[in-house]
Amino acid sequence: MNRIRDFDETELLVKLQQGDHKAFESIYDVHQSRITAHLMRLLKSEELAKKVVQDTFFALWEHRDWVEIDKPVGAYLYRIATNKSYNLFKRAILDEKLWAYLYPAIEAGYDHIETQLLNKEKRKPTVYTRNNSRDARTPASGLLSL
Repeated sequence: MNRIRDFDETELLVKLQQGDHKAFESIYDVHQSRITAHLMRLLKSEELAKKVVQDTFFALWEHRDWVEIDKPVGAYLYRIATNKSYNLFKRAILDEKLWAYLYPAIEAGYDHIETQLLNKEKRKPTVYTRNNSRDARTPASGLLSL
């Protein structure tokens, strides 16, 4: 069952809407390789393509009630896969923008804390004791060494 002509798609879609796992598997078997090839062209990553294929067929199962049985399911799957790919690109762009926005704030915040700690250490009174071996004054307790 590798080709669309080998089964009655309308019948499979009716069964899919009824929650038939075998019908879902048949649709998966027929369309999975074409959807993967389509996603490989878009994403240029086998790992990402496999993830989006999985998400695409999961969406088909979750929204099986919305599938129009008089229309080819292949086109529906292509649209889902393409939209999920575009969403992946959008998320990457948003994450990059978010990182570009947050990174300077994180850096400034870290520097601010580090400066406060150093200033606090500088204000501490230093207690001196006699070093028996050299008869020189040395700090009794170690300060933060940077």
